[in-house]
Amino acid sequence: MQAAQDDLANAALRAPISGTVGTVGLTAGSASGSGSVVIVGDGNAQVTFELPLKTRTLVTSGQQVSVTPAGSTTSLEGTLTTISAVETSGTAGDTPTYAATVTVSDPDQLLASGAKASVSLPVKSATNVVRVPVSAVTPTGTDTGTVQIVGDARADSATLTNVTTGAVGGGWIEITDGVKAGDLVVLADNTAELPANSTGRRSSSQSSASASASAQPAASSAPSAAPSASPSR
Repeated sequence: MQAAQDDLANAALRAPISGTVGTVGLTAGSASGSGSVVIVGDGNAQVTFELPLKTRTLVTSGQQVSVTPAGSTTSLEGTLTTISAVETSGTAGDTPTYAATVTVSDPDQLLASGAKASVSLPVKSATNVVRVPVSAVTPTGTDTGTVQIVGDARADSATLTNVTTGAVGGGWIEITDGVKAGDLVVLADNTAELPANSTGRRSSSQSSASASASAQPAASSAPSAAPSASPSR
């Protein structure tokens, strides 16, 4: 009996890493193999998320990404480390997703285990292009749209012009044809209410113009996919 008490007093459970105890899955009197203790370690965090099929073909393991913890304006730099080759169960059809993992250096532990975060993955870039604000373009199809061009900011009418679009990101959209640098384009009025149809449901339509902006050459444009994610350590 005394030997058992001495063994208990001298027993120690040592973690393989340093960190903070997250959860304890052991109870007094139970065997150590029947539960676990979760240690939240310092340093890198792993962020897991679902990558849509249309984005999966545009990114590769090893590329740099940005991770923003939920409720924070601070972005962390990470590396896309794994992309599953098998689609996630239950997401078959035209919109399957693939589990992906990002490794993030997070010495300040901004990414709490189990919390939410957003991942921004650059999927396309362009240099020396003409770009306009996204609200100036009305999409009409894949890589096509229309913009309204005016002669000056006080013009009473605008010319509807077909355009070919390219990269999108940061509130801007690349125009590869239809608009040249210096053209004044009409911006949508984002404060206008959407009209109601005969069923009483809200429906979308072209908003009225409230401002204009000049098409401008851009040094670069890098759109990103930003799925939600869950970090762990």
